[in-house]
Amino acid sequence: MKTVAKANLTSAKLLWSLVLIYFGLFIAHCEQSQTNKEDALGDNVDKLVQDKMIQEHIPGLALAVIKDGKILKAQAYGLADMDSKVSVTTDPAFRIGSMSKQFVATAIMMLVEEGKLHLGDPVSKYLDGTPATWKQITIRHLLTHTSGIPDFLNEDISVRWWFYGFDRSVLKALAARPLHFAPGDDWRYSNSNYQLLGMIIHKVTGEAYGDFLRERIFQPLGMIQTAVSPMRGSFPCLAVGYSWKNNRLQPFDDEAAAVKAYAGGDIISTVSDMAKWDAALYSEKLLKQSSLEQMWTPVSLNDGMKARYGFGWETSGRGDGGHLVVSHGGLFIGFTSAIYRAVDDQLTVIILDNRQDPYEEPERLSQEIARLYVWKGPGYQSIADPEPEMTAHLRDVIDRSESGKSRMEDFTAAEWAEWKPWQKQAQLDRAAFSPALSLALVQRTEENGRRSCRYLVQYGFGTVLLHIIIDEQNKIALWEAEDVDLK
Repeated sequence: MKTVAKANLTSAKLLWSLVLIYFGLFIAHCEQSQTNKEDALGDNVDKLVQDKMIQEHIPGLALAVIKDGKILKAQAYGLADMDSKVSVTTDPAFRIGSMSKQFVATAIMMLVEEGKLHLGDPVSKYLDGTPATWKQITIRHLLTHTSGIPDFLNEDISVRWWFYGFDRSVLKALAARPLHFAPGDDWRYSNSNYQLLGMIIHKVTGEAYGDFLRERIFQPLGMIQTAVSPMRGSFPCLAVGYSWKNNRLQPFDDEAAAVKAYAGGDIISTVSDMAKWDAALYSEKLLKQSSLEQMWTPVSLNDGMKARYGFGWETSGRGDGGHLVVSHGGLFIGFTSAIYRAVDDQLTVIILDNRQDPYEEPERLSQEIARLYVWKGPGYQSIADPEPEMTAHLRDVIDRSESGKSRMEDFTAAEWAEWKPWQKQAQLDRAAFSPALSLALVQRTEENGRRSCRYLVQYGFGTVLLHIIIDEQNKIALWEAEDVDLK
């Protein structure tokens, strides 16, 4: 996953990433107090954003927080253009990078609903010049990043970055490279997958994929400030993109940005337009609910393991007692972005900024902001434990996971498929930080032998609220962190 901690992060950043990764920290549903706290929440959000902008040298940022279909906060911070001192508003456009993938995936699903293609169709049915090694690669593999095709943007693959012949150049370069793994055997993020999907849209519809998006998505939703990056000229009100180099912010060259457009990340938009996109995802204006559910379902690999990615969305939380969260970040030529949708809580946070790198910051910030709005805060107290032997067993599960010795027999098949891929990361976490210090039961319900328990788990870095569901066979059916209180 793209949220895996990197060695060059500071310890504070690393800690937050580890907590999110290891525990699968997703916002859980908690009832808000009836008292109107929007002003106080807004002030807290402002502080989070302003502190992050100073810390990460972000020149400008636009933010939207949407709850139950209502925009609770639409705020702009900093500068869209440092040289001319143009302030950011919620109207200037930003490059949204890989957030573009959710639009491409939606376009594909529109064609699926219309019967013009099928998820199980081989890529070779639509694209000429594919190698024999791609014979088993399907459209579904491209959508879920399970094709094994190398990433032409982030690997040493030479392509001709120019409008004419660009698609052919990419396909030819990729066809000459071996696959990283057999289709469906593993998950590996590759921008090539979505470039190929854009080409398939063109083949099926006879339209450039950008024209299809404009006619079928942007215009019907009134996203008048959203477009696929123009290959020539400038986009009105586009913020200037920057990077932090040699201890100062430096702008990217606009002409270079105009040339490097691709189907996996070249959309330009605003937070107000993205709010319209968010609203459409709660309706069936674009797709049936069943299609959206498909897009938000974690992909199953050939061995039954799951990766937390659907069709153009990172996806998590939905399960036995969990709450669905779909999200995605973006990074492209001087810009970073994030959209975080706590679907079952009907809360969305959208962040667009004009500073490239580090990729994780907008995603992390969107999670922190979401937590302010949907989590009522700590307040759990230890209760009498009617089943101390089960608590002792769960503590053993934690200790085993941190030592890389988790056992399949402790989990249901579905939960084991979610859990197993993260054992290595759990070992790294324990090496970097303290193991669990204590485990205290704070809430417990039972129905027909099925127990829902919440525990406060104390670590050296803070306290985690852990929700566990144990089924009738004493197997763990859900293991999900619902909040974390860092020291």
